[in-house]
Amino acid sequence: MILIAQISSLLADGSEFDHMGGFGWGMAIFGWLFMTAFLVLIGWLIWSGTRQSGPQDRRGDRAKELLDER
Repeated sequence: MILIAQISSLLADGSEFDHMGGFGWGMAIFGWLFMTAFLVLIGWLIWSGTRQSGPQDRRGDRAKELLDER
């Protein structure tokens, strides 16, 4: 079975560059780096979008202040 797989892989592409045009490892590394950077960017956008940008008035606190003033 292994011999058949090896022979079929040799016959599948007879070009001088192999099956990925000679860019096998370079494109694989670039793909992983690009995907990692993309996922980090998406995570950062979600994190920065959900993070509070500072102290905000909360309705409960403001309502209590209004009642105290009255």
